[in-house]
Amino acid sequence: MSPQDEYLACVDVACEGLDDVQEYGFAAGDAGGLLVLHGLAMYARDTARSASRLLRDSHTHAAAVLTRVVVEHAVLSQWLKVDPETRGGLFLQQSTVERARWFEVVLAANLDMTEAALSRIDPGARGGKPKNVAPEFNTVRNLFGDGESGRSLYLTYRSLSQFVHPSALTFARYTSNLPFGVNLATTLQTAQDSEALAFYLASAMVLCALPYFAVLGEDRAAVAVLIRAQASSVPTSLD
Repeated sequence: MSPQDEYLACVDVACEGLDDVQEYGFAAGDAGGLLVLHGLAMYARDTARSASRLLRDSHTHAAAVLTRVVVEHAVLSQWLKVDPETRGGLFLQQSTVERARWFEVVLAANLDMTEAALSRIDPGARGGKPKNVAPEFNTVRNLFGDGESGRSLYLTYRSLSQFVHPSALTFARYTSNLPFGVNLATTLQTAQDSEALAFYLASAMVLCALPYFAVLGEDRAAVAVLIRAQASSVPTSLD
């Protein structure tokens, strides 16, 4: 088994563990940390599976974009695990603030909104809110911590971020040089390092799944992920 295959097998084990989690309910307004960790883990699982398929089919550029999404979810999960309820509440408050900022941008763009759409916006959320509810949200770098693993993952996050939005750098990957010009190619000409992508995808999926398993007390699933991750030298914490 190649290193890339080992890393993707690690992704598979984490995703399968999340598949086996039973559905459950709780009272509205309770268990904010559990709600956020659940959403992060399940969204990361679905995204990681898509990225794995793309990597196996050698679509490295698209896989890089999805890997960046999973990395972001993983870092939030690692931040939340320190104090799930308190930090989960802060994250939900931050989401409300960002939704209000989105609404203000829409208004500034002079876009027409139906009365039904306007009625779904909380009037109290329009303006007057701080930009961020906690200093950790002032810049995404604050969430990665000061450890070596956190710094390494942050550099990866920044590197992958450049491919998320349309840019000349992205477009150039679909071109090749001619003696007196440029050829517009229909396939990717500059591929990402697929083994490195698989490593960071596995790292992010493990970092996202383990805090959720810990909160649920899913020890068997956590042990399976830990064994697979350690066998592949995939980090299991940003600490």
